[in-house]
Amino acid sequence: MGERDEPAYAATEATAPGGPPSPALEATLAADGGGGAAPAAAVADGERYQLGGSIGAGGMGEVLSASDRRIGRDVAIKRTRTVPSPELAARFLREAQIQGRLDHPAIVPVYDLGVDDDGRPYFVMKRLAGTSLEAVLAAGPARGDGPHAAWSRRRLLAALVEVCLAIEFAHTRGVVHRDLKPANIMLGDFGEVYVLDWGVARVARDDGDERGGAEIVSLDGTGAGPTGTHAGAVLGTPGFMAPKQARGEPVSPRTDVYALGATLFEVLAGQPFARGRLDASDVDPAPSRRGAEVPPELDAICARALAPAPDDRFGSARALADEIQGYLDGDRDLERRRELARDHLAAARAALARPEASDARALAMRGAGQALALDPASAEAAALVSRLMLEPPAVTPPEVVAELHAADLVVVRRAARRSMWNFLALCSMIPVALYQGIHQPMAAVVFVTIAGAAAVNAYRVGHGSVAISRRRLYASFAINMLLVALLARAFGPFLVVPTVAAAALVSFAGLPLADRPALLATVASTAVVGPWLLELTGVTARSISFHEGHLIVRSASFAMQEVPMTVILVVHAVVVMFVAAYAAHGPSANGRAARDRLAIQAWQLRQMVSDPPSPSPDRDTNEA
Repeated sequence: MGERDEPAYAATEATAPGGPPSPALEATLAADGGGGAAPAAAVADGERYQLGGSIGAGGMGEVLSASDRRIGRDVAIKRTRTVPSPELAARFLREAQIQGRLDHPAIVPVYDLGVDDDGRPYFVMKRLAGTSLEAVLAAGPARGDGPHAAWSRRRLLAALVEVCLAIEFAHTRGVVHRDLKPANIMLGDFGEVYVLDWGVARVARDDGDERGGAEIVSLDGTGAGPTGTHAGAVLGTPGFMAPKQARGEPVSPRTDVYALGATLFEVLAGQPFARGRLDASDVDPAPSRRGAEVPPELDAICARALAPAPDDRFGSARALADEIQGYLDGDRDLERRRELARDHLAAARAALARPEASDARALAMRGAGQALALDPASAEAAALVSRLMLEPPAVTPPEVVAELHAADLVVVRRAARRSMWNFLALCSMIPVALYQGIHQPMAAVVFVTIAGAAAVNAYRVGHGSVAISRRRLYASFAINMLLVALLARAFGPFLVVPTVAAAALVSFAGLPLADRPALLATVASTAVVGPWLLELTGVTARSISFHEGHLIVRSASFAMQEVPMTVILVVHAVVVMFVAAYAAHGPSANGRAARDRLAIQAWQLRQMVSDPPSPSPDRDTNEA
């Protein structure tokens, strides 16, 4: 297989390579038509490179740290461990040429190519400082304060976008990497990203034929010669090879897309997609199925990149990069919204901490609402909104006071329109009194005048012609009780008058602005009992008396005849019942409607800001 180690960089001192190229390398260069620039003169000076310690080693090659004395910079030198055969020398040369011709910021540049004093070919490249993606992933998500602490998932995804673009660049030059994996991705200390190890890359021939083009193979000996590999040779790393690659079939750019998908899977899931497996067609490509918290967008990107059929994958590495970048752009906006939500939440809590401010509650409500709108998943914002909505403030805000007062006025005006008909009904009794014969015409005129004036006042209040105040409300009640007192002269204080007074008292006491029920009850009692006290003291003639166990009622205003009085008493009884029923029903209905609205609003709020409670498993579903 093509799986090899590409170690991180270190530095110690050693001897320098240099000298003329070996005959095998010269022959390879000649056969390749130069391939690039002839390196013989460039490395003739054996004092140019001062070698350091070993950075790492693969199957037949090793990487050393070094210093370029001519340029004055640190470099890395890759060379064979032993003097290679012409075939292996050619492969080594091809690897250097591929890496050197791919001039991209995410591909390590090659500076020089030569043969050391022992006849081992080498090439010089940029020396990197950083760590491999494999090491970062091995450290796990809880990286603490170690060397990998700065590599969040977001930064790793951004780095993978750079890798995808580097691979797309290689594909435009006819090169397929064939061994992409976390171990071959270097993350620099200063934000750089590099794709390493192009030793098993495949290069298409100039005529575009990808079935038998000039091949580059690694130093592990796999291949049939300096210009190709055995048909059906399997090169790559198990677990990262696409199905066709694992079967030794011709590869294409979508082969690298599959390996990029496997790398993305490991970044998201924290574990390899299919460790060591050549056939991974039955492995679930969704990283969220491995217990990781992965957004559905990234799940879908992974699944498409890891599709077994090449035509089902992304058409290019750039398309994969665009999808990941699109997610990152949206995620950046999401993170910004979360930051703003936290700011609004902090402002809401700060407002609640100073309840003495008149606008504290309003600022807290606005801040909490904005925080929840920006971040609907915020449990803290949802809890604060629920608290503010369901718990009343210690002091009612002025705006709410004004709104409640306006609602109270609506209720008073509606009651005034109803009472207007009550006054007109009282006036309707005058024709009956006239029919029976009136003893005190002036009293009748006064009664009709007061009742008419009260009806006009009720009309004006009910239709908004005059302002409503508590003083006007109590004045209207006093007029009602004056009429009740006048009725006492017509029917006696204890026959009809108490029920009329009680009906009026219930109607007025139920109004929102009537906040002194004891005063209303005192005035009503005076209207009923006062005329009787005047009779007891002799100020007015007696209207009631007892004779041989009978209560005798004498009207001071009109003569009582049986039929008319019977009608009056029956109508009075029926009217009083209806008045009492509607007087009691109005406030009760308004209260129930307000309660229902509040209950519905509270229920809707709970559905919006929290999960609905699950039904109790032992609850009887048939319970009434």
